[in-house]
Amino acid sequence: MKSNICEKGRSMVEMLGYMAVVMAVIVAIGKMVTNVFNEHKFSQASLQLGDLAAAISKAGAMEKDYSEVAFSNYIPTSYRKAGNKIFHAFGGEVVVAAVSDDTSKFSITFKGLRKRQCIELAMKEWQRNQNVDLYAIGVNNNFLYWPVYKSGEPATSLPMTRVKLTGKGENDTGLCNLATGNVVTWIFN
Repeated sequence: MKSNICEKGRSMVEMLGYMAVVMAVIVAIGKMVTNVFNEHKFSQASLQLGDLAAAISKAGAMEKDYSEVAFSNYIPTSYRKAGNKIFHAFGGEVVVAAVSDDTSKFSITFKGLRKRQCIELAMKEWQRNQNVDLYAIGVNNNFLYWPVYKSGEPATSLPMTRVKLTGKGENDTGLCNLATGNVVTWIFN
């Protein structure tokens, strides 16, 4: 007796192997899409900050100081507005005001930032900016100044470095030390 066994199809082990490969590809594509979206948000937030600072600086050029500037009239359309509140690309609140003890300066504050968002926005390079003059950056109420404006030790002087923001280890958590809820304030002349 001759038995002809002709099996067609895949075994369970082969199918699990194919499914594992497909799942790995789907996860990799998901990570790539998420990274691209996050980079877009960082770029958008950086542009929002630069555009807002430039618009207010131009508006203040015609006034004796920033106490008389109606900041709400100069908010770019890229910001989301809800009533009297303004929100940045990451969804946190934005506060724009004249500096209380020196109205010849104005500040822009981004609230509600996650740690990486705080680090990336605080690292924004202002040295080559031709529209506004950065005076200081405050991260979670720790302010760093350009040495030309306020002398101090290198740890409290600009330019901002990644180590100042992230810290050096367990005992030094850096300025962006909160998982969520970080606040970055830029003060401009």
